[in-house]
Amino acid sequence: MEKYWEGAAVFPATGTEVEYFVDAGPDGVTDANRRSLATIVSNYDALLDQARAVVETLEPDDRPRGLLRLSSVDIPGAPLEAASWELGFCDADEKLFSVLYSGLTATGLVEKS
Repeated sequence: MEKYWEGAAVFPATGTEVEYFVDAGPDGVTDANRRSLATIVSNYDALLDQARAVVETLEPDDRPRGLLRLSSVDIPGAPLEAASWELGFCDADEKLFSVLYSGLTATGLVEKS
């Protein structure tokens, strides 16, 4: 049975506190989760560039105002290369944008609110 864990901690690539949503079993965080997070952190600049490109496809009134600020990270339980997962961002108005990734490639916007 899959278990879902969540919490908040500093994201190493930005030095800011974000929410973490972790897909892990009943025993908690796994080595696969740790490897996925390490890969996300080490590739964060490229992931952020892709997120910016995704939100630029929105209608002008729906686009973020100001810079995107990381607000949440999904950490898959499967190897990152084979997983769908999300990064959540806020803009200057605190509008939320969730970008879906497959492996290290942004595949689209999940939602904005």
